[in-house]
Amino acid sequence: MPIRHKFENKPTDAANIHWPKEFGTSNAILTKTPYKPEVIIIGSFNHGWPWNPADFFYGRNMYMWTVMSNLFVHNANVLIDRRNPPNNNTPTLNQIFEICTKGKLCFADVILGSNSITPAIVNNNTNTVILNGSNWDSYKDSLLNRFGRAGYLDTNVANIISFIQNTPTIKNIYFTFSSGGNWLINLRNVIVNAFPNLQAGSIYTPTGMSLENIQGYPCRPWSLAHHWVWNNANHPIAPLNNANFIHLDHQWLIRNGVNPNNF
Repeated sequence: MPIRHKFENKPTDAANIHWPKEFGTSNAILTKTPYKPEVIIIGSFNHGWPWNPADFFYGRNMYMWTVMSNLFVHNANVLIDRRNPPNNNTPTLNQIFEICTKGKLCFADVILGSNSITPAIVNNNTNTVILNGSNWDSYKDSLLNRFGRAGYLDTNVANIISFIQNTPTIKNIYFTFSSGGNWLINLRNVIVNAFPNLQAGSIYTPTGMSLENIQGYPCRPWSLAHHWVWNNANHPIAPLNNANFIHLDHQWLIRNGVNPNNF
């Protein structure tokens, strides 16, 4: 059976995970919200295999909600641990939706899943999928790039472009990947090129992988927040100038209760 996005069409997908009725997805895009989105954050894929513990976008073993909670709830660097249910549910799923509401966030992924013509065999004992004879046993983007180049995956680019075109309140497009292979990066670039008048580009991956702690920011998520807020934005004490990434829109942050100087 195909391996599809865990939240391709929620609430019907991942039915054991309960979201507030005001939120829902279609085509792996958070299209239903109780507010008009200002920012869309776009990733690669949320694997719909049974052993994926994610309860929302970026809900598995990442710093996304650690940093977002520090930004929109604490307005300061407070939390330090990756969120990874069921062992660490801070912030809670309900708190995540509160953060989404405060920041007027929506989410999408550029891959919908393996397509219906590619054989996929799920082995729950080894947490492995055999996709047309190849092992799919990790969440790495490099595997997605390999399978995409081989023609095994359905992409979501057309749906994402249509959603942004029909949601004029969105002014900022942030991708959470800047590498992984040319096939995957091309999907990102097609979306970027479709919206030349919007701020669009990659922020540092919320896994925090390979990010060294920045002087004055001793915890990985604190350094990650500094990178998101201040890369190429002329921080007076700890400037960053990484050409592969952009920074979060300061006016959007301020408008929604975040002081960039706190990060």
